[in-house]
Amino acid sequence: MNEKHLKANYGLGKAFLSQNNNEGIVYLERVINISEKYLEEQFIKYYINACKHIYNYYIRQRYNEKAQEYYNKIINHSEIVEYAKNEREVLTFKDELILHDLDEDHVNRIINVLNKHPEISEAYLTKKKVIYFENSPVYVLGIMVKGMYNYEKVIKKLIDTGLNVNFDFL
Repeated sequence: MNEKHLKANYGLGKAFLSQNNNEGIVYLERVINISEKYLEEQFIKYYINACKHIYNYYIRQRYNEKAQEYYNKIINHSEIVEYAKNEREVLTFKDELILHDLDEDHVNRIINVLNKHPEISEAYLTKKKVIYFENSPVYVLGIMVKGMYNYEKVIKKLIDTGLNVNFDFL
């Protein structure tokens, strides 16, 4: 399901529930089931907002136990999102690195950017194995620079020439 379908299901679900039609729950459950797999901000918002609409519907209908289920989903999902963000924030020597799964086009774009920087002598692309939200991967690009180049300056130059990623130094 692409994001357009996600928006459509969200819109339909919200509209039905605003008219106190429980058919909206089916649409919002679709949104929840898809968006719970991704860490990107738009999916987190869809997940939480879909749960809120169902929660509010059940409160209006005086189904407090059902409402509590969706309140708990919001809390649990928020905790898992926090765990996932923490997991992605740091790279340690204990982390397991696996083969990346980027397609040839993505790899070639990275290579093209790296080739513009003669100060880079080697580059290694891999993927960090994550526990949470495997559908939202973390790629690791390790670089070696020649001579006495300052890594931070090289990273800034990489960003300035179009390599749009977050960097950390080990």
